[in-house]
Amino acid sequence: MNNSLIKNIVLGIVVLVFVVGVIISGNNDSLSESKKAEITDKFEKIVTEYFIQEDVDFEITSVVEENGIYKLNTLIDKTQDGQPLYVTKDQKKIILETIDIEELMGVEEEIVQVEVIKTEKPEVELFVMSYCPFGTQAEKGYLPVVEKLGDKIDANIRFVNYIMHGEKESDENVREYCIAENEPEKFNRYLSCFLEEGDSEDCLNRNQIDKVALDKCVIETDDKFEVTKYMKDEASWLSGQFPQFKLHDNLNKKYGVGGSPTLVINGTVIENQARDSNSILKSVCSGFENPPVECEESISNKIPSTGFGYGEAADSQIPASCDI
Repeated sequence: MNNSLIKNIVLGIVVLVFVVGVIISGNNDSLSESKKAEITDKFEKIVTEYFIQEDVDFEITSVVEENGIYKLNTLIDKTQDGQPLYVTKDQKKIILETIDIEELMGVEEEIVQVEVIKTEKPEVELFVMSYCPFGTQAEKGYLPVVEKLGDKIDANIRFVNYIMHGEKESDENVREYCIAENEPEKFNRYLSCFLEEGDSEDCLNRNQIDKVALDKCVIETDDKFEVTKYMKDEASWLSGQFPQFKLHDNLNKKYGVGGSPTLVINGTVIENQARDSNSILKSVCSGFENPPVECEESISNKIPSTGFGYGEAADSQIPASCDI
């Protein structure tokens, strides 16, 4: 199943889980063009108005009749195929996810529980893109965990090795990297500020970041990792659309990081990590040989909103990511 924005939409109207094949088997694409246009217009407005961030572009690319319901194929930010949206024939109910019975019967056999290696001081790495709405969501859940555990863990923000949100993302990635390198004691405060509104200049001022040292680091980092070169070299872009970003390229390849966010604890990728602080704390604490008392405490089980701002998402939200 593709990670996409639709996984992140929780509808307040009626949400159903539909078992494929229960109603009518087979496909029927006999919809008229006018009917397709009507459905597209109606549900683009519903999703856009009520259930996604303002900075995310959502589009319905096609409508087909399938198994007695309408299947709406979607596109996110003009680049990512979104999770299909299913709508009942009367257009009164939206179905977020379908379950194939044959696949469901084999699920238990396919699940493998990955054991996190335990260490005295766990290494925690969160791979993100600085403007990915799901990456910022994960960072908002991650920061309280880092604050609670402090120097009992080795925690670092890493960057996915390609860019999906333009030059501003490349610039911010490098800026955050340099703040962490030059003034690590200020990094989490800066990031917490940046997650409010994405206003880097204000956050640099608020946290009294040394801009002379920052500018020097940015130039040196750009030169070392050829950041600008890859941004301009369209022939090297992944899938012909996404500039490579080499800051943490070796770590991306080592762990098999595919998108933003990806949580890695002691070298183990935590699949389908929930974004609330309590869930992240539990995962991090699984990496201790001898968990500290903080691991017995709780923080917040509220899922942060996607994008910028410190709102809350619905409890039933399914984690999504920015990836190719």
